[in-house]
Amino acid sequence: MDVKDFPINATIVSFLPYEFNPYLPGMLPTFFNIPKAERDDFVAVPICDCRSYIYVLDGKSVPTMVSGIEVAGAIVNDHIKASIYVTENAFPGLKALPGNHSKEKIKELFPTELAALNATQKNWFSNLVKAADDVWTDPQARGKQFAISDTMRYAAKYLGLNRDWLTSVVTNMVECIHCGYNIPAGKPVCMNCKNPQTLDVAIFKGAQPVSTEN
Repeated sequence: MDVKDFPINATIVSFLPYEFNPYLPGMLPTFFNIPKAERDDFVAVPICDCRSYIYVLDGKSVPTMVSGIEVAGAIVNDHIKASIYVTENAFPGLKALPGNHSKEKIKELFPTELAALNATQKNWFSNLVKAADDVWTDPQARGKQFAISDTMRYAAKYLGLNRDWLTSVVTNMVECIHCGYNIPAGKPVCMNCKNPQTLDVAIFKGAQPVSTEN
């Protein structure tokens, strides 16, 4: 039996505005593709049963089939568990449904569930934006550009929010020679402790180092 002949017994619903490609080692098929969805819309991805192998003895294994709903559930749960700032009512808009359903059929059968899933994703996006805001406005936070993830940017854009950190560019960072704060390489003065980034302060027109001691 070829992969194309495996029965489709599940459907993944995704409201995520970005594409992701789950990888399930030990399964056939091994790679899956979940396309990005448009704002307030979803994609419906059919998931087939998968072949796996159960170890027996003496290095031997026997093939077995894993139901599509188990595979779809694993894909959904793995992605949610790998996401940050998730709560009971705020998580990626993914759901595994038993059966092979078209998008139109899902809209007809699960309107309440779809609305709730879209709402929980927006709650999660709000959590991500708040976390990014907290990092960006924290004077003690280091390497702020690195702390802002692509998913946080997706979240802000999806919610129609404008943030300074949306267009921040990750540059080569170095530690301030005085306070250790991460600053862009080549920046003459630390934006945290305001000290010049050279021990020869004379070239800074008499600028004096600012004490970092309490």
